[in-house]
Amino acid sequence: MIKLLTLTLFSLSCSAFGQLKLIKTDEINNSSVTSVDYIGNFYVQNNNELWMFNRYDTLFRKFSIISLADVSNIDASNALKIQLYYRELGKLLYIDNNISDLSTSISLNDLDVAQSTLVCASYDNGFWCYLPGTMSLYRYDQYMKRVVDIESISRFFNLSMLEPSFMKEYSNTLYVYFPDYGLVLFDTFGAYVQTLPIQTLEYPDIQSGELIHYRNDSLFFRSLPEISRSSVIVLPHHEGLRSVRYSSGKVYMLTNKKLFIYKL
Repeated sequence: MIKLLTLTLFSLSCSAFGQLKLIKTDEINNSSVTSVDYIGNFYVQNNNELWMFNRYDTLFRKFSIISLADVSNIDASNALKIQLYYRELGKLLYIDNNISDLSTSISLNDLDVAQSTLVCASYDNGFWCYLPGTMSLYRYDQYMKRVVDIESISRFFNLSMLEPSFMKEYSNTLYVYFPDYGLVLFDTFGAYVQTLPIQTLEYPDIQSGELIHYRNDSLFFRSLPEISRSSVIVLPHHEGLRSVRYSSGKVYMLTNKKLFIYKL
């Protein structure tokens, strides 16, 4: 049974790789911050601009961010309201999917959470932030009111020396990934749900009910929340890889010099 499953998975991988078609490349230098939305738009920081490629792989808009700083994270969970997090400045900025200003920036310093290392979007225009000093998670609503406190999560787990590298809310669940430990799940009220023992996730994302991550020139798709089912796509090898994203049947591979877009 195990051999049959392994062979089936291997056959799927080879077949998917054979169907990959390179449909576009673009020069993008020294960037690693990317995101996709469920519509099929792709977002990437390119020097002092945020580029948006629409579902037709056309460079649809360029948004100047020279007056701010390097974007630390792009969260496109809400395709109509893209969240940009500037860790260096302790600010959030929201733009619409036409890459035009939607609202003024939010100062995390005004909320006493300027030391946050991770921020992600939440439902109803709220957001989550993670503070490493106290290992705490806070959720703010659209009125900048703190509505959920998860204080010192290290008291529940042996995480005192670990720092999360990924955080995203999906389908009323907050996913927080601690490298070498696992993916820790909370509900949107702050209650602990479970820990998924996946210790190595490169370029993780959550789309369409699946945890998507990269490893060794392959893209893995694991069903959520139990990760009981999985599939894999073997990808072309690229030197200097900075980011891998998947959306709507397309794979976006970003190196230190170029963006490659493949279609299944």
